[in-house]
Amino acid sequence: MCFVFGRRGLSERLLHGLEEEAASSGDILWLPDTSDGCFLSISKVHDWWRAAASSRVPHVAKVDDDSFLNVPKLAAELRRLACVPHLYFGGGGFAGYHPTRYVMCGFSWRGPGAFHKYGCHDGGAHPPFPFVLGGLQVLSASLAAFVSSSTDVAAFVAHSDAQLNYTHLRRTKQPVHDDVLLGYWLAAPLQPSSPARPNVTYAFVNTLTPNLDCELSNGMYKQPSNGSVLMHNVKNPAWLPYVWRVVAEGAPHDKARCKRAKNADGAGAGLRMLAGSCVERFGSAGAVVGPGEESQQRGRRRVVRSSSSSSSSSSSSSSSSSSSVAVRSTKNV
Repeated sequence: MCFVFGRRGLSERLLHGLEEEAASSGDILWLPDTSDGCFLSISKVHDWWRAAASSRVPHVAKVDDDSFLNVPKLAAELRRLACVPHLYFGGGGFAGYHPTRYVMCGFSWRGPGAFHKYGCHDGGAHPPFPFVLGGLQVLSASLAAFVSSSTDVAAFVAHSDAQLNYTHLRRTKQPVHDDVLLGYWLAAPLQPSSPARPNVTYAFVNTLTPNLDCELSNGMYKQPSNGSVLMHNVKNPAWLPYVWRVVAEGAPHDKARCKRAKNADGAGAGLRMLAGSCVERFGSAGAVVGPGEESQQRGRRRVVRSSSSSSSSSSSSSSSSSSSVAVRSTKNV
């Protein structure tokens, strides 16, 4: 297991603490030229996939920080799909994306209905495309290499660096929707001079990657089960030991114990405290707004040249097996 951090924009105190952690536990993977902070930036999403593409494994994966990953089950599912050369695997949905406003439009589980309902086309959004939800995003090595090396994707990221103000996005709680963004990179038209994109195979496994619930077992919410690849929406760390016993060890699910674990240790208050203290803990303006921001006079618009993380940091963790490398991006550090 490793946690992934960008080295730029961190306070000296936090950087020192992370370096001590890396020395003692060996569980930090650094992105040396990437900014970090309290918001997941488009630059960091791209830098992560670039780093993952250098791994010599058949598949790489990105996992949300509120996900519990059943690694043996994931490895088994990927072995069944070993013959698929350009695999995009996980729970799936559909959405349009506005490539100059950097927002999704018209999310749907089944197709383009919501895109048309909300007038996304009239607003300039790219038509709806399939994408894998952020709880678990798995790419074959070939697709990770495409995202890493594509000049079209690099140009998109550079444009976002010049346009987005992550301080504003943090304050207004506007996420970058990195899962929709990855789907857009794998579906958007390429420049005529660009190398061809691999022919993507979409493998949607929504029933294997549900949101966790102690009582519900319908739709995208299910009780914990050893048959799941992933349980999403595990918001309280105190919930994890119970989820481990059921999902990893195969213990029978007990609704009452599940609810006690879910609500242990004042979970909601603790998460609000962590989110509220994020900027203070990162300790510098550079971590919030990006290392290349050109701050003009007060009252003028800020322009971000190089994006960092602000209110949802992307610290990430990775685990590897013979068939995959799984990395999960954390949101509130």
